[in-house]
Amino acid sequence: MTDFQRNLCWICGAMALIAVVMALQSRETAKPDRERRIAAVLIGTATREVAMACRELEEIDLKAKNLEIARQLGETELLNAFRKQIQEKEANTLDALSGYGEILRSLAEIERATVLEEFDRHAHHLVATKLFRQVQALRLVQEDYQKPGEGRGESLNLDAMRGRCREK
Repeated sequence: MTDFQRNLCWICGAMALIAVVMALQSRETAKPDRERRIAAVLIGTATREVAMACRELEEIDLKAKNLEIARQLGETELLNAFRKQIQEKEANTLDALSGYGEILRSLAEIERATVLEEFDRHAHHLVATKLFRQVQALRLVQEDYQKPGEGRGESLNLDAMRGRCREK
């Protein structure tokens, strides 16, 4: 993940948190509308984080294949370079998903019908704008949301997430 992508992630996350805080502080807005907007922001943020993690995990898999080729060729310098790139991408992926569990916990505090409605709205928006990879990520987020509380942290395991990204 480049510095630009990392900064963009932080900016998106900060914007999402600001939007949530502003929505919570707004007394003029009815509670259901405020919760709907919060759910929409949280779902959008989680979907972008999961989509980015899946892209990074695909790149890690490609780097692992290149690592094996370098090993077969006896290219020690390339071998070390690929190992370092894989480690960096794994760290970036964990970093991108660092707030994911908290987002799921926040969604769990909102009325279930409101959250499910926002999942549907977001899916329609993504299809309309032809962001199909994010539709797949949205499905993973919705699966995690619908899990009992204890299962919600599973996605932070890179191997489990890798398998789930491939399945979609």
